[in-house]
Amino acid sequence: MTELMNVFLQIARSGLFEADVSDPGLSSEEWEEILRLAQAHSILPLIYDRCCKLSSFARLDRDVRKSWKRSAIAAVSRQNRQTNELLTLLLEAQGQGMDPVVVKGITCRVLYPHEYLRPSADEDFLILPEQAEAFHRFFLRHGLKADDPDADAAGSDELSYHKPDSPIYIELHKYLFPRSSLVYGSWNRLFEGAMGRTVRIQVQDVSVKTLHPTDHMLFLLLHALKHFLHSGFGIRIVCDIGLFAKAHQEEIDWEKLRKDLQSVQAFEFSCAVFNIAYKYLLPQAAFYRQLQDWHPQSVKEDALLEDIFDSGVLGASSDSRLHSSSMTLHAAWLQRVMHYLREQTSAAGHGAGESIRIGQERIRLLEAYGIIKK
Repeated sequence: MTELMNVFLQIARSGLFEADVSDPGLSSEEWEEILRLAQAHSILPLIYDRCCKLSSFARLDRDVRKSWKRSAIAAVSRQNRQTNELLTLLLEAQGQGMDPVVVKGITCRVLYPHEYLRPSADEDFLILPEQAEAFHRFFLRHGLKADDPDADAAGSDELSYHKPDSPIYIELHKYLFPRSSLVYGSWNRLFEGAMGRTVRIQVQDVSVKTLHPTDHMLFLLLHALKHFLHSGFGIRIVCDIGLFAKAHQEEIDWEKLRKDLQSVQAFEFSCAVFNIAYKYLLPQAAFYRQLQDWHPQSVKEDALLEDIFDSGVLGASSDSRLHSSSMTLHAAWLQRVMHYLREQTSAAGHGAGESIRIGQERIRLLEAYGIIKK
């Protein structure tokens, strides 16, 4: 890990606690790199809120500072509007007897010192399959449009909706993971009965239904693994997982969580994520004591942390990284890659060599965390 990465994590940690951070005395170029990282990992408001108070940051060119300030304010404004519209829509739905289970998104944002510090691109609703057509009609009545107008509401596992001239974007799920996926479609079995174990949380003045903390913690970890199997995930997901564990440590059934993770070869990966959350973002958080029997210290997190920094928020930091997902998914499915590598090398076009290099490195990570066999 570079010194700049370490500074970035220190600033993020101070943002999660609303604590002062020591001025690292960075150069203008280094501060711009910190802000670019913050934007790539979708936590620009959290980072800017801390660093704008530091004297070395003030040495940045005035126009540059103003540009980043505008970007941070725009993200905050968009998020506030999105949250308000979402809560209004939820109240309308509940008034009509429709009460979706909300996962990730706003249920994670409420764990931050201020909701707007953690931007969300979308909101995820989990519903029973038989409710899909009713929700489809409800969304259309309230000005939302299906991304795919020809999608079959009854037959599709997932539908997405946007509202013109609005930041609200909703993904409607009948299952937490696509059943069609040969890699992670089977994970849905771990959530059988989850709809009957839901709880309610208060978001502003709205009662929101969400997963039981044990189910939600499992989902957040497997959701991170799903993105890791594609092209990676960013530090915001680690913040979500750490804050969720911290807030719900007494409600989570940690032994069940461990067994479920082990059953899908996600245990060592999850230990590495918890290590990063605890060591770099939430030091002294009591949830880590719940992992005593997991022996997470035996799992090294350095390589995963490097991959997270390279990834961006959801593995979209570069075209080469996005293309590398074909290799990691292929490896997770078949647990072998030589045939695939030969095919890709012979058909290599622009950037293919870099995609293969990234893919090979990330396959070694899948092996290191026991996700696939060596």
